[in-house]
Amino acid sequence: DTGCGKSTQVAQYLVEAGFATKGCIGVTEPRRVAAMSLARRVAEEANVELGAEVGYKIRFDACVGDNTIVQYMTDGVLLRECINKPDLGKYSVIIVDEAHERSINIDVLLGLLKSIVRVRGDFKLVVMSATIDVEKFSNFFYKAPVLTIPGKSYSVEVFYTQNDDNFTPYHEPAENNLLESICNTVDYILEDRRDLLHGK
Repeated sequence: DTGCGKSTQVAQYLVEAGFATKGCIGVTEPRRVAAMSLARRVAEEANVELGAEVGYKIRFDACVGDNTIVQYMTDGVLLRECINKPDLGKYSVIIVDEAHERSINIDVLLGLLKSIVRVRGDFKLVVMSATIDVEKFSNFFYKAPVLTIPGKSYSVEVFYTQNDDNFTPYHEPAENNLLESICNTVDYILEDRRDLLHGK
């Protein structure tokens, strides 16, 4: 499920379970920003320097070292590694995150990883998604077992500013009134420590 922490926690659980002693744990993300920010977050949680035990590799930028045991990367980066080293011998585990985001890179990568799973008995593959067609993916990977981790929904409380004759969805308020309303709303939020979600 969305929000259950799979993108940051699964790799750390695998490290704790000893999988990093057999090779690097690679985590693919469809977007560069996600690869960088998740690596940064996991390094922070593990209390290590980014680029040491936990790092990232994206096109034109790498923050990894000789001791990196968890490497976040884009699917394109791993695809290029597959071309150079088809058995991905450096990795003990590959986690494909957001696998439902079907792209040519992800589809080709999943096909290559399926071949590696068949050839390398020591290689583990984890395919993750909050919205994946579970049965289809399980069947594709030789009836692989499925683990479901429920997420947690957080309640959201909605507050509206007071109605103002000059402020309706169809009429732009005078600039001074708009700025004053924004300032008052921000002051109110900061006083009560609430978050603000803007609507259309």
